[in-house]
Amino acid sequence: MKQKGFTIIILGALLFLFAIPAYAASNSFSFTMEHRVVDGSANGEFMTLSRGSAALSGSHYISSSKSGAGGPNQIAYQLCNQTSGNCFGIIRSTPRDDGLRRSFNGTYTGLGGGTSYYLMIYRGANDGHTISGSGTVRN
Repeated sequence: MKQKGFTIIILGALLFLFAIPAYAASNSFSFTMEHRVVDGSANGEFMTLSRGSAALSGSHYISSSKSGAGGPNQIAYQLCNQTSGNCFGIIRSTPRDDGLRRSFNGTYTGLGGGTSYYLMIYRGANDGHTISGSGTVRN
């Protein structure tokens, strides 16, 4: 009976230890883009990630539009390292023109040079739309 209790305690401890790293590397973000760029570093929005690769998943939508707005233009999501300044790829998605959410996802590879990262979210030109979105970056 003592052996069974000891085994349960060890298994519980191992489960707890493996669950912490998975939770610690999941970072949520949200944004509202009224102009051309949302810079996570300028806004103090940093996330902790480990070296290797990171998955981005989220959605965005047109939350308001000025009279005569064009597009909508494609939105780019670039992950950058705060310490080195290196960036690790771009994931692109164009919002739907009917105001409904569009989901997107992708993977950044080659992460390293520090554990503090930020998103640079931008479009080629201001199209007169305000874009809102949210998602997660995890590894």
